[in-house]
Amino acid sequence: MMQKEIKLSYIILLAAFVLLTIVLIIVFVIQHEPGLTDQLAEKLTEKYSHSIHSSQVMAGSDTTRADSLLARFYRQRNFIPAWVNNKGLIPSGDSLLRAIHAADREGLNPRDYHVQLLDSLLRKLGMDLKTKVPVHIEHLLYLEIFLTDAFLLYGNHLLSGRLHPETIDPEWLTDRPETDMVTVLNNALASGKIQRALNNLLPDIPCYEKLREEMAFYKSIALQGGWPIVPPGQPIKKSDRGLHVSALSARLIMSGDLHSRSLEAKSLFDDTLETAIKKFQDRHGLRADGEVGAGTIAALNVPAAHYFHRIAVNMERWRWLPKDLGERYILVNIAAFTLDVVDKGQTVLHMPVVVGKDYRRTPVFSSKMSYLVLNPFWYVPPTIATEDILPAVKKDPNYLKTRNIIVLRKWNDSEPIDPFAVDWSSLTKENLPYLFRQAAGQQNALGRIKFMFPNSYDIYLHDTPTRSDFKLLQRAQSSGCIRLEDPIALAEYLLKGDPKWNREAIVAALDSVENYSIKLPEPLPVHLFYCTAYVAEDGTIHFREDIYDRDGAVEAALKSEMVLMY
Repeated sequence: MMQKEIKLSYIILLAAFVLLTIVLIIVFVIQHEPGLTDQLAEKLTEKYSHSIHSSQVMAGSDTTRADSLLARFYRQRNFIPAWVNNKGLIPSGDSLLRAIHAADREGLNPRDYHVQLLDSLLRKLGMDLKTKVPVHIEHLLYLEIFLTDAFLLYGNHLLSGRLHPETIDPEWLTDRPETDMVTVLNNALASGKIQRALNNLLPDIPCYEKLREEMAFYKSIALQGGWPIVPPGQPIKKSDRGLHVSALSARLIMSGDLHSRSLEAKSLFDDTLETAIKKFQDRHGLRADGEVGAGTIAALNVPAAHYFHRIAVNMERWRWLPKDLGERYILVNIAAFTLDVVDKGQTVLHMPVVVGKDYRRTPVFSSKMSYLVLNPFWYVPPTIATEDILPAVKKDPNYLKTRNIIVLRKWNDSEPIDPFAVDWSSLTKENLPYLFRQAAGQQNALGRIKFMFPNSYDIYLHDTPTRSDFKLLQRAQSSGCIRLEDPIALAEYLLKGDPKWNREAIVAALDSVENYSIKLPEPLPVHLFYCTAYVAEDGTIHFREDIYDRDGAVEAALKSEMVLMY
């Protein structure tokens, strides 16, 4: 009996062991059965393992655009998906999708970053999970790949702009910021801070952030139907009262130039309204006289949508500038006719400037100022020599003598040529074998100081004997170089690290009419920029006339279909 009980217990234990072994095998098989994530990794391996330069992925009308970077990214992470798992989108993918949905905050179009396709794929995956239909692996694959492509594209556009400026304007030459976007993406995924990683790519200047805020404001005004129309026709004058004044008040209140007022006060053109008008005029580059004539009324009636697009254009331009402008730098805003010296984020010197005429435009570029010249000679550039001086000499044989200009065959010639011995009538623009140099002095076209920074355009900053131009609102009057209202103040700032050259020493040297070339204590970055919407030191937004008609081309290009970026 005892033996039968022992045998039965043994059989039961054996059966239990076999059953447990079977259960463990089943669990092991279930846990290690290839899931959707594994299948997705296989698909990515199949797509990107053979060549760094893989072909585009197409999903409907959408195509990937950063294919070489896509291949490198997935090869580096052994083809492990970055944004999705068996259940669909993971938090980092959701964060990226929200970021590209908000791309219009940067003046960019979310549709450039596959947002419609991604939303559609998410809806399909959501329906599959809701109805418990097996998830279509192709949907997950496209969601994964196009999210990565979106990050690489959007990140690149935030860093250095959506457009290539040189393809739009050959006079725009800047060193656009560059970085390895695959490294940026890997770091963003490792930290889990997708939005922060994208924000770090943006221009690190308060002006850009303020432009973003202002663009949102003008967009909201446009979506509300715009601001009230100020009746055109007769000028609106001080002490006027009526509906036309009420419309003017309402318009200025909506744009923030005037504080809210009572109904009775709105209908009266008083001192408060005049102050608001002057503020509006100053912000729009008009003469701030407080008078509401045809020009001011026309500016008041420009639609809010126009300003929204103008801001988007200029945000794009800021992204074209070098990421690091310098701890100290000079910024010339060509469209605003201004020069600012910025030191550790603060404007320490501001002055009006004169820039190139429309047919001799001041180009856009960055360089480093290395020296300045007191009492400079003017070595006349070829364009001015052939287009200005040669015709003037043909009309007036004394033109050169009265302006202290000598004629040379080579710049280093010791003896000038007698201008009255030259048959100027026989020379043409295409056949001018002479060079012109103007002596230092009060008549010199460069004035008494020039500031030099190497560039292929032969552009520099300089003084001028023509002081009346600085009183003009529209100061596009030069042949391309930038004329300064207060060159001595700039020279004093630049040489403040050199004890030999204080203001008194600079003035004394200028009075001597002796030529001095002075190396700066340290080179200073110079950025010649073109900005028709910008934020002033007090935080107010300003708009300026598009003197070179550059805005339209940028706006049209921003709205156009995007070309391949990589």
